[in-house]
Amino acid sequence: MWGIVQRWDVYGVQPVRINAVFFDSGHTLMRPRDGRWFPGSRFFEICTAHGNQIKDDERLRTACDTGYEFLAAHHDQVPDLAAETRQFDEYYRIVLDALGAQWTDELTAELAAAAVNEVNFEPYPTTASLLDELAARGVPMAVITDAWPSIRHKYALLGFLDYFSSFVISAEVGCTKPDFDIFRPALDALQVAPNEVLFIDDGPEIVAGASRLGFVAHQIDLETATVPLTTHRQILDLLDA
Repeated sequence: MWGIVQRWDVYGVQPVRINAVFFDSGHTLMRPRDGRWFPGSRFFEICTAHGNQIKDDERLRTACDTGYEFLAAHHDQVPDLAAETRQFDEYYRIVLDALGAQWTDELTAELAAAAVNEVNFEPYPTTASLLDELAARGVPMAVITDAWPSIRHKYALLGFLDYFSSFVISAEVGCTKPDFDIFRPALDALQVAPNEVLFIDDGPEIVAGASRLGFVAHQIDLETATVPLTTHRQILDLLDA
């Protein structure tokens, strides 16, 4: 098999054999193409084409926060791409209203279509080699992501979807990490228990919650190197330990 990780459980120190790896997506396998997720990689371009010159300043960041509050409040109501498109159309109306900008139905529709249909992220330089190595070892993998339905299609366009035996999206299952129910589809699909799963995420609260659920959870930080796990190579080291 692939690796034994020592961890404490209620019975003391037990050797746990890792039989699968679950990954977060954003800031774990993928990063936003322009350095941030919102308001979208083509937001300024599209707004300019519609006669809106939007400044990239604190007002925009505040407006994006206001829009994201709407997205978060309705995240359990996005079962498909059509619902996602409607939600992002409303998101952009909220953002532009908060900026005091003029908008039309055509503008918000184009912004929403870009958010849903265009790939707005890219893999880290070492993502492919990590997944290739795990696949060569026969390690089953899953993605568990707090995201919208379109992310699955975007992974397919990038050529990364086929690495994963399960791809679980919060908007489709109606809950976010670290709720146990978001992990359940992947556990069932791969026929593993939490203590057989190495789970990698960049969110400290999510990692802590997953650990409480029994996963062998590690926080990764590929951006600022503020935690021990800072490279994809170290994930393989965990399996080799």
